[in-house]
Amino acid sequence: VLRTYIRIRCLYSAKTPATASLSITRGEGEDSLRAFHSGEANLLITTNIAEEGIDIPAANCVIYFDSIDHSVSFVQGKGRARQADSSFVVLSERSDRPAAFLAKQEAEQQALAASFTPCATEEITFADLNSQRQREENATRYLVVSPTDNNALANLNIFCARTKVVLTEKVDGGTTSCSTCHMTYQSVLRTIEVSGEGNGKKAARKAA
Repeated sequence: VLRTYIRIRCLYSAKTPATASLSITRGEGEDSLRAFHSGEANLLITTNIAEEGIDIPAANCVIYFDSIDHSVSFVQGKGRARQADSSFVVLSERSDRPAAFLAKQEAEQQALAASFTPCATEEITFADLNSQRQREENATRYLVVSPTDNNALANLNIFCARTKVVLTEKVDGGTTSCSTCHMTYQSVLRTIEVSGEGNGKKAARKAA
C-alpha cells in the first residue's frame, strides 16, 4: 500500500558502495536526482553528500537519522527544507550538540553577518603620506593663536580646509546649559581627539 504513495530513490557517493551488496553508478545517481526534480520520486534517501554542491529541489521534510557534528552541517541540512511550513527532524542528537544548540549557533552567526559592515580600505602610499605632511606643515600657522583669540574656530576650519580633512564634532548638552564638545581630526598621518566644556554649545566648541 505504501508504494502507492511513497516513491523512493537513493543517492550517495558513487565512489563508495553503501553496503557490500548495494551500490549505484553515477548515471543511476543522476537519474535519482532527475526523478526527484520531476516529482516521479517523492522520497530521496541520501547520505550527507546531499548537504551541499548538488541541485536538489526544496523539500517539505528533511529527516536526519544520525547526529549532526557541527553547525555547518546543521545549516546545510536545514536549508534543504525550504518549502513553506516544512519540517526538519533529527532522530539522533549528540548530547553535547543537540539541535537546539546548533540552531542557537546559526542564529548568532546570522546576527553577526547582519551587523557586519565592511570598511572601504584604500592603499596609502608614501606619496599620500608625504603630501599630507606637506599640507599640514604649511597650514600650521593657522593653529598658532592665543587662547582668547575670537577667531580660533575660524582658523581651525581654515586649517582643516587646507589639509583636506573633515573635522567631526559632537556636542552634548543644551544651547544654554553646560555643554561638552568633542572634536576629532583624522588624517592619514594622525588622529587627534579633544574636548572642551562651556556654558552653551558655542562656548564648548571654542573651549575644545
